[in-house]
Amino acid sequence: MNELIKKYLPYCQFGAVVLTIVLGIHTGMDRFLAPKGPVVAFDANSFLIEPKLNEHRTFLMHFNRKKLRDDCALNEFRASVLSDSGFTYEVKTTVGKSVEVKSAGFESINYFFYVPNEVPKGTTKFSGLLIYSCKEGIQTIYYPNSDKLTFEIK
Repeated sequence: MNELIKKYLPYCQFGAVVLTIVLGIHTGMDRFLAPKGPVVAFDANSFLIEPKLNEHRTFLMHFNRKKLRDDCALNEFRASVLSDSGFTYEVKTTVGKSVEVKSAGFESINYFFYVPNEVPKGTTKFSGLLIYSCKEGIQTIYYPNSDKLTFEIK
């Protein structure tokens, strides 16, 4: 039995090394060949923020977006507002819902967000941050810089 082990051990070791190299190359190539580019695109002119009737500091967010990739998972969505005094405040949101598919592959999204009482009245700018996990790594996407994300808190 010892003779067999001594005879075939170098072949087993060689096979293990080859298998390790092949798996390493496959993993590296998978990451290297992963699709690249943004996950979503926004229509900056489609953003609309409206106060929700009879609900204090609750607003409807509406916009059109186009999903460009399906291979990334959304890990986190952060929403905040920047007051005209220069302070940033987190806001709570409902889950976004796609209400209809528009032309050119854009879909219409709606959700509500609530602005906390500590945010002073006045002109405020909404900001959204999406964090996706993709094969090539983390992708961070911000809402576009659009005047349509500016609104009044009364």
